[in-house]
Amino acid sequence: MGDDDKKAERRIIEPQPSLVYYLHCRPYINHFHRQLPTFAEDSPQLSICRNLVCSFKNKKPSPVFSVQWTNHGKRAIIGCDSGEFLLWSGINFKYESLIQVHRYGVRAMKWTKNYHFMISGDNNGYIIVSKNNMKTLKEEQGHEEAVRDLSFSPGDGTKFVSCSDDRLGKVWDFATMRIERELAGHGWDVKCTDWHPYKSLIATGSKDSLVKLWDPKTSAELFSVHAGNNAVTRVRWSINGNYLLTGSRDTMVKLYDVRTMREMQVFKRHSKEVSSLAWHPFQPDLFVTGGFDGSLGFWIVGYDEPACFIENAHAGVIRDTAWHPLGHLLATGSKDCFTRFWSRTYTPNIN
Repeated sequence: MGDDDKKAERRIIEPQPSLVYYLHCRPYINHFHRQLPTFAEDSPQLSICRNLVCSFKNKKPSPVFSVQWTNHGKRAIIGCDSGEFLLWSGINFKYESLIQVHRYGVRAMKWTKNYHFMISGDNNGYIIVSKNNMKTLKEEQGHEEAVRDLSFSPGDGTKFVSCSDDRLGKVWDFATMRIERELAGHGWDVKCTDWHPYKSLIATGSKDSLVKLWDPKTSAELFSVHAGNNAVTRVRWSINGNYLLTGSRDTMVKLYDVRTMREMQVFKRHSKEVSSLAWHPFQPDLFVTGGFDGSLGFWIVGYDEPACFIENAHAGVIRDTAWHPLGHLLATGSKDCFTRFWSRTYTPNIN
C-alpha cells in the first residue's frame, strides 16, 4: 500500500449509508457500503462484532469499569477507576473530553430512558445524577459499600434499582432520589441487578451464588434459584423479557425461562469468571460475554458453542461490554486501562 493510500484511509464507521439504502433502496455513491443495518439482518451471525476497529488507553491510565453510549451513539462515555468520565467519539474514534465526576472509582452507569440524565455509582457507595452534559446535579450516599450495578424501571423510568457489596438492593424514586424499598435477603455481596423490560420485577445476583426475583412495590422475594457454584456476577433480561441470562465466577453462563424459572441452556467456554454480558439491541438470540481472562465471546441461543470467541481481546478482565444503539459496534472496557471498539465484518449486499 502506497503513502497516498494510507493517507486516504479513514477509521470511520458510519451507519447512515446502510440505513438510507434499507429505507429508500436508492443507489449508493460508490464508496458507500451496501450492508444492511443490524435490525434488518435475518441472521444474528451478521451482527457479530469481531473486528477490532480502535483501541485506546486513558491519558491517565485507569481501569475501565463501565461503558455507555449516548442515545444516537455519537459518543461513548467511559467510567474509570479514577472517578472520571472519558468521552470518546463513536464515529471517528477520537478523544473528546475528560470530566471528573466522582471522587472515587466509577463502578456502574446508566442513562434515564430519555437520555437526559445519567446515574452513576462509585466504589464508596455514592450515587450521582448528572445531566447529559455531565454536569453533576445530585449526589447521595446510597450504600455503605461499593455500588455494583444500576437499572431503571420500564416505561418512563421513574424508578431505579441499585445494588452493592453491603448485601442490599435498593429501589429509588428518581425525581426525589429517595430510597423507597430495600431488597434484603442475600447472604453476601449483591454483584448485579436488572429491572425487567416491561414488568414490575427485579433480578439480583449475589456472591452467595443465588439469583433472586423481587417485587419492587413490596420488596417481597418472589423466587430464588441457585445459579452456579460461585458468585453470580451478571444478570440480564432478554429483550422480550422471557429469558434471564446469568454469568458466574464458576465460568458458566446460564439461560433461564422466567415463565417457569427452569434452566434452558448452559454456555461454557470461558476459562475464568464471566465478568460482563449484554444482549444485542435487535437480535433477540445474540449476546456477548466478557471474561476475567480478557476473552470475548459471542453466543447465539440454541447453540452450545460460541459463534465467535476472541481469546485475548484484552490483557485484563473485561469489566463491561456495551452495544451501540444500532448494534453495528461493540465497546469493551477493561482493567488493562483500554477501551476497544469492535465492528461487524463487511458483507456487501450487491444486487
